[in-house]
Amino acid sequence: MTKEFTHFLDRLVKGRNIAVDKKYYAASYQDNIFPDSMAENHIRMFCRGGGKELFPQNGQKEKAACVYSSSMLSYNFFHWIDAAHPLVFDGIEYDKVVFEEQFRVLANRNNKANLDVVLVSKDKETILLLESKFTEHLNTGKVEIADAYLHPDSYYDSGEQWAKIMKNLVDRQETEDKYFGGIKQVACHLMGISSVIRNRNSLTWFNKNSWIKNQFGIDLKGSERFIFKSLVFLPDIEENCAYIEDNKAFFSSLSMKGFLPDNLLLDDPIITYRDLWDCGMKKSLLNNLELTNYLEQFLSVHA
Repeated sequence: MTKEFTHFLDRLVKGRNIAVDKKYYAASYQDNIFPDSMAENHIRMFCRGGGKELFPQNGQKEKAACVYSSSMLSYNFFHWIDAAHPLVFDGIEYDKVVFEEQFRVLANRNNKANLDVVLVSKDKETILLLESKFTEHLNTGKVEIADAYLHPDSYYDSGEQWAKIMKNLVDRQETEDKYFGGIKQVACHLMGISSVIRNRNSLTWFNKNSWIKNQFGIDLKGSERFIFKSLVFLPDIEENCAYIEDNKAFFSSLSMKGFLPDNLLLDDPIITYRDLWDCGMKKSLLNNLELTNYLEQFLSVHA
């Protein structure tokens, strides 16, 4: 950890008034969430997720106990949403939320992309899909890209375009030092969402396995408005700028290629937790002062 990053974590711990060890882990993930217990349906979602956030591994504490756990950050900010307590964001009322929703990425492999948060609007016509980043983007380094991603016939749709994008990512990793894991994640999320929209087999698999169907009995049609956003927490650290600019360039290149479905929307695809808070969440939580105060502990160290 850099000195600057450690300073940010110390401020975060102090702002939240949470006890952590030298590696910035609380005693349990339950100390890292609001309230201090997780609903059973949410536990099932995180247990199925690819990150295995709630499972202690190799004698270590569970990932979700880390004070800068991205999945627990998103859980804290979104777990409260339901029919009686909707989130109004960009003029749309969302009253259904699931975590760790899985999308099939490749047609000939069992690869799945896990999206941190998926919200469904009250009228079921808009799906807001959020990839959450807390501090991951402050790291750099290569990411493994399997050979299957480089072959057009691996994909449900738009294989030629996706294979070229992934090949470009492989080539860039040879000469650039960036957080390529985040770019690959965004690409995989969009592959999966696009496939649900355009490919009947992918849509059928999703409707059979999704938390949206499991929790709310909703079968997607593929014709809904799918809004994808990368939701980023911004500690006041220099490396943030490089991550934001690189992602803006990536989203811009995708838009210019013009091969994504028309109902997969990438308008303002990068927002911050502060944007979210100021543009709807705080107002939606007016009647929950305790949760509001808890979440503002995070935002007190947000750039």
